Amino acid sequence: MRSFRWITNKNINLTTKESGQEPRTKLPAAPKTPIFVPDTGDLLPLSIVESEEFKNLMEKADTKYQVPSRKHLSSKLLHEKSVEIKNNLVNTLKRAESVCLTIDLWSSRQMRGFLGITGHFILDWAMKSVMICCKRFKGRHTAESIRSEYEEVVTSFEIGFKIAAIVSDNASNMVKALYDTIQKCIY
Repeated sequence: MRSFRWITNKNINLTTKESGQEPRTKLPAAPKTPIFVPDTGDLLPLSIVESEEFKNLMEKADTKYQVPSRKHLSSKLLHEKSVEIKNNLVNTLKRAESVCLTIDLWSSRQMRGFLGITGHFILDWAMKSVMICCKRFKGRHTAESIRSEYEEVVTSFEIGFKIAAIVSDNASNMVKALYDTIQKCIY
């Protein structure tokens, strides 16, 4: 079920949180007809672009904007954005002197496995943390499978020679996979 908010004159708050007083500049009056706004706390399905309410919102926001089709959004635009984000992350990681990783493997309620790897590093005197991957992990959770997926991710992000530390849980398959990886790097 979709969750939406309607913005009207009744639910626009013109007071500041800190002082409880009206701000110096007032917001423009809300339109006489309510504006449809998706609730930002929800993960909405891609089918929202087919919704008449969403199309009306986009029409009111910018009359020149053409809402992409669901197929175009899922097959082209999301893939392009994903490639752009990955390239930006690779370039950022190249600037880091070293990277510490956290890695975890878990199963959803539907028993689908997922592998998550986060990176932590200092860049321009600021601590940075990034999600390197959160991907579907198919097959058995053996040390060999974990090591293979780990090496694929590390290679694709070009950080294999920058890893200073790896933190994981104490699961025997994870310990063996990471221990074997570390031994390969030492010898």
